[in-house]
Amino acid sequence: MKLFRNPEDILEFINEAGFALSKAIKGVPLKNVWDLTEDPNWELKVGPWLDKLIIEKKIIYPVVLKGKACMMQRDLLPYIYKMRSRELDLVNFSPEYYFDKGEMSRGALKILKGLEDGPKGVKELRKISDMDDPKSKGTFDKTMLDLKRVLAISKVNTTDERWGENIFGLTHLEFDKDVKMADRVDESEGYRKIIKKYLNIHGSADSTTLIRLFDFDKQIANKVLNELVNNNKISVNSSGDSKGKKCEIFEKKG
Repeated sequence: MKLFRNPEDILEFINEAGFALSKAIKGVPLKNVWDLTEDPNWELKVGPWLDKLIIEKKIIYPVVLKGKACMMQRDLLPYIYKMRSRELDLVNFSPEYYFDKGEMSRGALKILKGLEDGPKGVKELRKISDMDDPKSKGTFDKTMLDLKRVLAISKVNTTDERWGENIFGLTHLEFDKDVKMADRVDESEGYRKIIKKYLNIHGSADSTTLIRLFDFDKQIANKVLNELVNNNKISVNSSGDSKGKKCEIFEKKG
């Protein structure tokens, strides 16, 4: 796999892999940009490169997998949106509806309402949500993580300050055409695309890893994996896991 020398190299990799981390995170089995960057001054160059791709809306960030932020190929957004709609109807999204049902905090509601007139930085969002005092930072961070996980919000820019402040917008407004497609896509096709991309880059995985990593529905995931095996798109072998139990390892063909 070639090393990255410019933003286009990173974009090509993310489009091939589907998902990628900026740096390796223990317990999250995804490739990361750090290990594949040629220049030792990683943060001086790759940080701005990633911001450029985010600002130009060529990638989606962050998509939260296993509680950690990662980058995603933009073409996958309608499928992931469809999957996340198991928890929230993100296509016909009404924050007030979920707040009234007791499924959304008042702070989350204020953040989402505050973003309706355009993207805002973290500092402003803390004020809007009445969580700008130091004691509320943990609550604010968790609220933002929950909103990122269901793709209600996405990073769209960074301030020009030396230690840039992340700027977030409502995903369904910033990527409106992609989100509208979510009503029309086949969720199983999204599973197929993600699984094939993952195996192409990582070589192999068991079903439990894939289901936990991508928050897949277990029944749909197993059905798609069996279809891919039966259609000779991927192969399957039996192996032992860390506890000595037999499990099926799915591998890319060839």
